[in-house]
Amino acid sequence: CGIFCISFIHPLGFDWLNWGIFTVYGFFDPSYRGIICIFLIAYFIYEGYISRYYKIAIVLILFFSGFQYNEKQAQTLNLNYKLINTNISQNQKFLQENLKSNSDILIQDILQAINEKKELVILPETAFAFDLKNTKYELMLKELSYKITIITGAFHVEKEHTYNSTYIFKKGNVYILNKHFLVPFGEEIPFFKDLTKKYFLKNIEEFSKGPIQSKYKLDNQIITNAICYEATKEQNYQNSQIIIALSNNAWFNNSSEYKLQQLLMKFYASKYGVSVYHATNGKENIVILPKKLLSKDWKNLSKEIFNDKK
Repeated sequence: CGIFCISFIHPLGFDWLNWGIFTVYGFFDPSYRGIICIFLIAYFIYEGYISRYYKIAIVLILFFSGFQYNEKQAQTLNLNYKLINTNISQNQKFLQENLKSNSDILIQDILQAINEKKELVILPETAFAFDLKNTKYELMLKELSYKITIITGAFHVEKEHTYNSTYIFKKGNVYILNKHFLVPFGEEIPFFKDLTKKYFLKNIEEFSKGPIQSKYKLDNQIITNAICYEATKEQNYQNSQIIIALSNNAWFNNSSEYKLQQLLMKFYASKYGVSVYHATNGKENIVILPKKLLSKDWKNLSKEIFNDKK
């Protein structure tokens, strides 16, 4: 019971300890119903005071109670899109001498998407690793946006506040959406700010928060914006249909962090019927749709095998 309750304890808002990831694959429903049944099955299998036959009956009841019987349908992007993947190491990404060369490569990627007749191009978090406003790259992106809609990550500085932001360039206009959910001690100091800055993190610069659940419209579809950590927040999946997420996973290049991030996105996408388009730096891009019925996949597979034998 204590282990199960860990899912509901979120120190400093960190909610990645979510047992829902165990329902992403397999027969169980991607919901709390499926999670509870998995835990109860595990309990009764190892429980030693119930007879074997009662135990089998209880496990079967729990299995079919937690079974996924329906699959949610999600909207998908109407636009012909391209996700840009970059692979710039964290210790090189923000060096002043690399900003121009990295940015020029991104412009070439956008031009390539235009040549491929794409209508939308999506770049990762802080793809342009500086404040884009009033730079030559902002002018270039505005000009290119007459040919293709561009979504990219960059910094946004306004009135002494620095934001981790999504820039949307469309038909010569630019729209800026600022990140709300910040990583504790990575993007913000959640408590004892002055003490922490003075003695422990002397050179840290905090980001400011934008509004909760920023949304925008593309081709008459409502899109929810998510930047990295935000793509794993359940709140962003509620009342959403399509999420475009930007991440910089080079922070954890030699870890399984990005896999856990993907599992959480898959769980929430399946639970709420949301499609996720995820452009990253450091790891592979991914498009996530709600979980399909495994029983249906097995049925189709058996039909294919049977037809092949004929």
